[in-house]
Amino acid sequence: MAVSHALTIITWQENLIADEMPPEWMWPLNDELDQWFADVKRSRDDDSGRDRLEDAPDMMQNSLTSGRRG
Repeated sequence: MAVSHALTIITWQENLIADEMPPEWMWPLNDELDQWFADVKRSRDDDSGRDRLEDAPDMMQNSLTSGRRG
């Protein structure tokens, strides 16, 4: 069980941004974690696509193709 829990935490660290990582005191508390990740999901849903689309580079042209016509 301890190994499984450790692997879960490692997965969080690999896949979550720093703001989404639950605080260490919360790791053994399943009810708190459920609420934490529900809040993370809600935050992602609220922001879905807004920042990502605005920050996305123009995919039709880059510095290597700027002088060419397609």
